[in-house]
Amino acid sequence: MQDTIKGEIHDFIMKSYKESVRNCSDRNDQMVIHDVSVIEKYFLDGADSFDIMRELAMSPYSSTAVMYIIDRYLNHLSNVASHGGYTPDEIYFISTLLGARHSNRKAYKECAEVIAQCKDEYKKNNLVFNIFDPIEKLYEFNLISRRTLNCLRGQFDESWDNDEHNRRVTVEDIIYMPKKWLYNIQNMGNKCISEILAFVNNYTIYGRIIPTKEDIKRVLENTIANIAILENNDIINMYFLSDMSVEDMCKQLRMELDYIQRLISKVLIQMCKSIYKNEWDLLDLITLSSMIDLYMARSGTYNHLDYYHYTQYIADRIRNLLSSKE
Repeated sequence: MQDTIKGEIHDFIMKSYKESVRNCSDRNDQMVIHDVSVIEKYFLDGADSFDIMRELAMSPYSSTAVMYIIDRYLNHLSNVASHGGYTPDEIYFISTLLGARHSNRKAYKECAEVIAQCKDEYKKNNLVFNIFDPIEKLYEFNLISRRTLNCLRGQFDESWDNDEHNRRVTVEDIIYMPKKWLYNIQNMGNKCISEILAFVNNYTIYGRIIPTKEDIKRVLENTIANIAILENNDIINMYFLSDMSVEDMCKQLRMELDYIQRLISKVLIQMCKSIYKNEWDLLDLITLSSMIDLYMARSGTYNHLDYYHYTQYIADRIRNLLSSKE
């Protein structure tokens, strides 16, 4: 092991062991240094408990005492790691320590399992997807279940033309659809929908089109003239073009939450109806989809019955444009 890495691991062991005995009145500075030496000799030098006893002249102690120190330290590492208390670098140090030994002790096995889970989580959190990745990739990384995968496959197999039946379903096919559309998929329960929402909301997707405030402003300006209920234009602009919460909007405008939500819903439905009359391009459709998602998220649910047919139509139009059928 390189001296630099060994020095960093020594610093980590000292820091983490001090944390583990912070509330132990019988552990003074001298005892901490002693116990850290036990841990380092066990993991970094590969010494067994009897060698450690002899080398450190632990005459009052026994091999049981050595393993007690080791087990207590491993239990501390497991507890902190399971609560997300370590950085990726610290997880790497712990993984290096564990990799230096092989043990069948319960504390060692439990710590190894926790650290393996942490490494998987860090790996997932740093995943970057491409819009053309097949949805099978989500299943491979345990982001969606087999049931969710099969439901998505079934949805697209039924909706595509026969000549496209063999086309693979990609990330692009799901990220732009209104989230309400997920509730239209047969056999897609709340758990499956939550898996997809978590992926869409939390992961970096390279090549993804993300509507800007300027896109929202353009879509509003292009459709707003045809909407007769906009006696409160400021509410619409504030709702979609500012980052203000609905609660703060209510306070500033001195209006009830229900009134604002009903007004926004009417505007969105009118905008959806205009799609049937006009040829919207892909970016405008994706922008409207994001506006519907915002409204439903702020309302507390994506399962709004009023939007059933509209979101299905929007999803079909987006999918047709993505596949260059039009």
